[in-house]
Amino acid sequence: MKKYFVTGACCAIFVVLFAFFTMSSVQGLNRTYDANVTRLLDLQTNIEIARTQKTDETVTIVSDATNVDAELIARDMSATDNLMKQVFTWSSNREYTKARNDIMETYGLKEDSTFMTEFMPDMVVKSRDGTEYYPIDVMELNATFDKVDVQLRNVAGDKYSYFCKVTWYVRGSLGTSESTNSVFLFDTDSDGTIQNLEAYNLK
Repeated sequence: MKKYFVTGACCAIFVVLFAFFTMSSVQGLNRTYDANVTRLLDLQTNIEIARTQKTDETVTIVSDATNVDAELIARDMSATDNLMKQVFTWSSNREYTKARNDIMETYGLKEDSTFMTEFMPDMVVKSRDGTEYYPIDVMELNATFDKVDVQLRNVAGDKYSYFCKVTWYVRGSLGTSESTNSVFLFDTDSDGTIQNLEAYNLK
């Protein structure tokens, strides 16, 4: 009986895991994503577009505003690259948990913040007898950051606001590879610190 329960628990874990990665932020998208996309499209009617592609990194910046500081853009692109690698580089529950803790410490996020509860939640499932299962380990999943397309959506002095579309992959023990697109919204202050971090899964 216990064997069948464990098998059922593993199946349930699989459903829960992919529910987190594919559907956890649909409500957030309805509230935020459409409004920001509309704003970006409006900006594009009377702006100058500058593109800078970093040849040794997987980051592309599209500046959708005038009078931007190229040095600040380069600084923020480095910070963006570091953020994405932190979020999307793990191959075990231990690494995922460490990434969560590092992100909370680096960006001043609390465990109950929207980003940590909806986009990067603690991946633990408890059975009826209290046994803890870790979906990432059970399914032998690993995440890999692929690329990020960045749009500068607003400039207020030294405060820059960004809209990012991120492509990343989740691979499992069965050899399957799932490509996922996510949206990140954040600001940077005069010191280049990332603030007001939000993220939503598109798929």
